[in-house]
Amino acid sequence: MSPNFFIVGGSKCGTTNISYYLNLHPKIFFSELNEPYYFCKWDVPEEYNRNSMITNMEKYLDLFKNVKNEIIVGEASSPYLTCPHAALEIKKAFPNSKILISIRNPIERSHSAYFSYQFMKPNEQNFMEMIKTHEKLISEKIFYIDSILESGFYTKNIKRYQEIFGKEN
Repeated sequence: MSPNFFIVGGSKCGTTNISYYLNLHPKIFFSELNEPYYFCKWDVPEEYNRNSMITNMEKYLDLFKNVKNEIIVGEASSPYLTCPHAALEIKKAFPNSKILISIRNPIERSHSAYFSYQFMKPNEQNFMEMIKTHEKLISEKIFYIDSILESGFYTKNIKRYQEIFGKEN
């Protein structure tokens, strides 16, 4: 079985919780691996490759091998909102998919992302220094998957999904 439902969103916008609670429904199946990043592989440098990042379709489809009679089959990867190629690659691979985009107050989201990154990968930059670093990357058009700013730019990212999947999706 292939996925037909994707939850995307800014980091720290609840994609994991949404998928957890939806997965409790008997007609919904979500991949056990949270954020497989498969559709970000075109946008992420090799040195970034996380242990959980899946880079080939066969392994990706294995995430859904335990589907029985569920109607909705999905996965949640928040970075799919900001990875420039993700929406198009999802559409090419699974053209009839439905997309749920999870967002929250962008200022609260950026603070939450900062504290989360500080917990996972302690960094000597304070919040404002990190903002300036990420602003510089954005101004130089350098995509950085863990930007605490990029996932809060909802308009451009949602617009990309609407253009590819249609507003009615």
